[in-house]
Amino acid sequence: MIGSMFMNPYSYSLGARCGAEIIGTMIALFLGDAAVANELLAKTKGNGYGWGFLSMGFGLAFGFATMMFDHVSAYLNPAACLFQWVVGNINGTEFLALAFSELAGAFLGAILLWLCYLPHFNVVPEPPSVTEQDPFFADPLLGAGANRTFSPTDLAVGGYNNDPLDRHMRMNPGQAIQGTMRDIGAVLGIVHDDIKQRKEELLKSLGRASVVNKDDIRRKIEVLDERSRTLTEHEEALLVADQNIKLGIFCTRPAIYAPHWNFLCEFMATVTLLVMANMIAARGSLLYEPARGLFGALFGFILGFFIFLIVLVIGGPTGVAINPARDLGPRIAHWMLPIPGKGPSEFLTYGWIPVIAPLCGGAAAGGLFILIQKFTGETNVPPGSVVCPNV
Repeated sequence: MIGSMFMNPYSYSLGARCGAEIIGTMIALFLGDAAVANELLAKTKGNGYGWGFLSMGFGLAFGFATMMFDHVSAYLNPAACLFQWVVGNINGTEFLALAFSELAGAFLGAILLWLCYLPHFNVVPEPPSVTEQDPFFADPLLGAGANRTFSPTDLAVGGYNNDPLDRHMRMNPGQAIQGTMRDIGAVLGIVHDDIKQRKEELLKSLGRASVVNKDDIRRKIEVLDERSRTLTEHEEALLVADQNIKLGIFCTRPAIYAPHWNFLCEFMATVTLLVMANMIAARGSLLYEPARGLFGALFGFILGFFIFLIVLVIGGPTGVAINPARDLGPRIAHWMLPIPGKGPSEFLTYGWIPVIAPLCGGAAAGGLFILIQKFTGETNVPPGSVVCPNV
């Protein structure tokens, strides 16, 4: 994420550094997205373990990948590369080469994730099962009766507004929340899968029933008619939720689609990550040996916990990409892979935000870091040390 803090960045060729970025980003995305898949996909051992464990897994994935390749090159993030270009540590050619290497690595990491969880990606929602002995319909208050469906936590993490996209995009945030609550109610409802057959049987029985029983049966039929009208909506909600969750494993989706605020959230999170991480690295470069060497060796671990914090506390609105490669590479993989029942990859509707906003954040973070350096100065530097040569 930050790169070769304590070593000469030119001790390795650009080709070697690009190779390190490809492999490092591939490992980070494979492990990071696997943490998301383990939480969201049906029938996994970690299904529903929550946002906290997901955030920790994602942060530590990038942290350990940084530890592995920091001595060569481990920005793992085009926004971090842009930061380095702004502060003068790399040139434009290096920025483009490293950024595209990270994009390729993220794509490959998503492929590995898909292969690892392939049986679970093949699971799609099934019609609800009957959990009540009532011969006419099941009680919707019993809970989720559909096989291979999702907990409310899964729906939330996956970006759970399941309205059709054209209607969803016209919503303001308040309407989006109302739509979400309505759709969650539909997803959690239970509808008997033999409604039409039951109705036909009841209609036939009317001719043989007593007058007293006819009214009761008609009331049952009215209920069945209402249930049959909602059956299609329930099935569509389940399928759309499954599509959203599977897309949300590969890339980010907002909890509430509000493009301007989603952009601002990604921008703020990226600035926070890059400025604070580089300030931590700058602090470490002021240490004397042997503390300085120990700090450099453990910096990736420290960075992993910092990313864990960022995702945990700022990830609520958008899931925070804070990394164009992290979002775009896996999104392309989602578009290309044969995933059963998958929906659109949302390149134009939302996919541009987690690419453009972090890049803007990287440029702004670089300018802010230069400004901070101007008024903090470089005092108390140990003899022979260089403050953040490649931070």
